[in-house]
Amino acid sequence: MSLGWFLLIAVVALAGILVGSGFYFSWWMNRMLYVKLRDLDEIRSAGLSPARWRRGSRRRNVRKLDRLVRFVKKTNMVEDEQVRRQVLDELARIRSEWAKVPEKGDPPT
Repeated sequence: MSLGWFLLIAVVALAGILVGSGFYFSWWMNRMLYVKLRDLDEIRSAGLSPARWRRGSRRRNVRKLDRLVRFVKKTNMVEDEQVRRQVLDELARIRSEWAKVPEKGDPPT
């Protein structure tokens, strides 16, 4: 096999890796976005933490909720600023309710 064939195979393999990684990255980002939106919807509809968060501590869930709040503040997937404000107000109300609930091991107040 000559050097030309080797280079051709190497270039085709590299192009395949780049295209494949591009598709994987796109799928991964869509999945991350879907999970955030699903969690946001579940929190807003029930006022409870999503089922996949329930294994964690309350403090961890509040931190995750804070991350969702930052996501809502930054995303352009909200209809308008009025809707964004309503969602943020609702999340702030839910966060304050979650923060009031004592966690196991917390001293009584």
